[in-house]
Amino acid sequence: MYGGLLDIIPQGPLQQHVVASYISVLKDPLMRHDSPPEWYLQVMNLLRGPTDMSEENHAKMLNLIRGQGDAALALYVDLKALLEGNEQK
Repeated sequence: MYGGLLDIIPQGPLQQHVVASYISVLKDPLMRHDSPPEWYLQVMNLLRGPTDMSEENHAKMLNLIRGQGDAALALYVDLKALLEGNEQK
């Protein structure tokens, strides 16, 4: 649901609010432990970001995710950065 919502709302404060809400849902231990595949899929959707998001806003979003105090989400953000860095070489 959040992924589709992120794709249709314009960039700005509302989109940032939706991202923060999405992160809160993903930080919920029940979702992570009750359905790990669904949780992983949602994390990957969030990390991809909206299709029309600028690189600058995408970087800000990834920093927001990293700064939320969740080790697993931060790890996926760092892994994404590492993999993308290797693809550019």
